[in-house]
Amino acid sequence: MKVDSGLASCTAKLEFGYLGEIKGYPSLKDRIVLVDTPGFNDRCVEDFEILEKISTWLREVYVGGRNLYRQMD
Repeated sequence: MKVDSGLASCTAKLEFGYLGEIKGYPSLKDRIVLVDTPGFNDRCVEDFEILEKISTWLREVYVGGRNLYRQMD
């Protein structure tokens, strides 16, 4: 995922990744999903379009039978 320190939105499409190791919580490694979405109040994209992207992604994840979490061993 692209990271920027400015105030302008740098996320154009929804992306996700799993959070790695968290100090003191080894059982959570790769079990927390971070979802990067375009920001609200963007000058180039309306809020409803962003909500549509998020709901479409969630629907695709659900219909595809994928979990938003990973099972513990």
